[in-house]
Order: sequence, then structure tokens, then C-alpha cells
Amino acid sequence: MTILLDPQRDSRTYSQPLAQLCHISSRQLERYFHEENGRTPQTWLNDMRLRQAAGLLLEGYQVKQIAFELGFAHSSHFIRKFKRLHGCTPLTFVRWVRTHGTADTVAAGAIRRS
Repeated sequence: MTILLDPQRDSRTYSQPLAQLCHISSRQLERYFHEENGRTPQTWLNDMRLRQAAGLLLEGYQVKQIAFELGFAHSSHFIRKFKRLHGCTPLTFVRWVRTHGTADTVAAGAIRRS
């Protein structure tokens, strides 16, 4: 399994060196980030992990394994976060993609309407 994001790190680990490089405080960097992206660095990082999880699910990895590898303490927490971002549970997501051949966010949103 190739994990692109280090699950043992959070946004503070990444933002502190970047803030120093920009000669601003970590809090100021967080405000700038939020102004530009509409979310905090931590929310962005969580969303990136959950998008990565979608790809891992489609590669055939188990939910528990993905949850652990991406730094979630419990698979139930991972499933709740996944559902909040993708609009369905990981299992439903995989079934949808296998049936419809697309992982498009709009298509995944259609799951709730089906």
C-alpha cells in the first residue's frame, strides 16, 4: 500500500515550517489558508486523506486497513468521515463504482437519490 500522506502528522507539523519560511506565525498561515481555500489546513489534510482512501478502496484494500494506515483510531470514525465527504459509506462507494464505472463526486452523490 502506498500512502502519500504521513498519517502520523497533522497540519501543524506541515504548517510550522511553511509559516517560518513565509516569516509569519502558524496562526496567520492558518488564517491565510482559510481565506484562500475556505477551510483550515487540518480540514484540507483530512479531505486529502479521505480522497486517497477512495482510491485505496478501489484497489481492493479493506476498510480497517485503510483506516489504520491513514491514521484513524477506529474504522467507525473513518467511515463517518468518509460518508461526510463522499456522501456514502466506503462499501457503498465501491459497489457504486463497480456498477456504474465512475468515482465522480456527482455520481457518488446520486447514491443518496437512488
